[in-house]
Amino acid sequence: MRIFVTGLCLQGNKGGPALALSMIRAIRKYSENAEFVFAVPPAPEYYFEQLWAKKYGLTVVEDCWDGDLGSLNPYRLLREGLAGFRRRFRRLWAFYSTMRACDLVLDMTAISYVGPPEGSEGHVMGTRHRYFRSASLVKRTFRAWTQSYGPFSTERIRRAARRDLSSLPIVYCRGEETRRQVQSLLPGKECRVFPDMAVILEFDRELGRRLMVRYFGEMPQRPVVTLSPSAVVYAKCGTAADGTNFHVSCCAQIADQLVERGFAVLIVPHTYRPAQHVPELCDFAVGLRVLASVKRAEWVRIVPEDLSPAELKSVISGAYIHIGARYHSVVAALSSGIPAISLSWHFKYGDIMAMYGLEGCVIDAEKREAANSVLAVFDQLSEMRDSVVSRLKECQPPLEAAVYENGRSLMDGVVVK
Repeated sequence: MRIFVTGLCLQGNKGGPALALSMIRAIRKYSENAEFVFAVPPAPEYYFEQLWAKKYGLTVVEDCWDGDLGSLNPYRLLREGLAGFRRRFRRLWAFYSTMRACDLVLDMTAISYVGPPEGSEGHVMGTRHRYFRSASLVKRTFRAWTQSYGPFSTERIRRAARRDLSSLPIVYCRGEETRRQVQSLLPGKECRVFPDMAVILEFDRELGRRLMVRYFGEMPQRPVVTLSPSAVVYAKCGTAADGTNFHVSCCAQIADQLVERGFAVLIVPHTYRPAQHVPELCDFAVGLRVLASVKRAEWVRIVPEDLSPAELKSVISGAYIHIGARYHSVVAALSSGIPAISLSWHFKYGDIMAMYGLEGCVIDAEKREAANSVLAVFDQLSEMRDSVVSRLKECQPPLEAAVYENGRSLMDGVVVK
């Protein structure tokens, strides 16, 4: 079986390769000879996508969409001329001919049909729904792995989501709130809840310890708290006229207070974009701003290199507690037995935390009192850390089994053409 995978990147946002590697592992448990082609972001990201694809041993094709609804629109043609038109046509041809040569289009967008204020309507129509329409155009079976859906906050998004989701035999939902959102849109539709598949991503605690030693110079003589800021939250919070950003200030305040409590802090960015090193898109750029804002920098460090998701999970697996504004950093912590606090901007954070029994550790990242709330929850978690770690370890095996069952259920009935 040859599978055309949409909706993921293999660099930049490390949630993309975390899902890709976990998905391959789950599917190959039932279909050892399955082959995969990943449609990945175009230039300026594509060069780095190819580098990481080579590291992972994966095949990629350049996605035909780069932000406009229609890569061959006449305004682009006039602006870029014949050479630009030819490049777009070649990219479009490669995308659709590769899709047509596959047996199944498997969408892995992870969070879809997110309307305002959480997401923009134009972006929604240009991602998941476009993949659904593309599969229909080349007459290939379209399936979607477990994702978060909604809020379906505009009529255009609701209409697109109904058409897409009603075509699926089963809608796989990444948590109970996602199921509620889908069933409110499509009453009676069969929905099943499964965890995020990255809970099965492999990691190495010893590697994580060695990396911590590299970043601190030696293993700190105090417990290490890992902190993952988010470019998404940075952009949502906005930057004031004086150049300050609430999310940066919040993370810096958390780091300073943790140092005062006797901890070391390691900032673990979960997006690293060499081609677009700006804080609205790159967690590493946000992390550098946090590092520049802390008062006790001698006990605060940042992961300065572009790591794989398995390496990032290995680092987080050595933490005392993890504080994450990036969703897959939270998944990495929970699935490696590390208590976590979520700085949340979407209900998907509450969904995964509830699966591990930590729904009380979800903080709204945009609230003015977010830093104080995080520190209060941190103190509570510290008091019962051993029991929380035991609970996380008990939760992990059934959640891993659920991911493999998710793969079996999704692949049932898919016919090789």
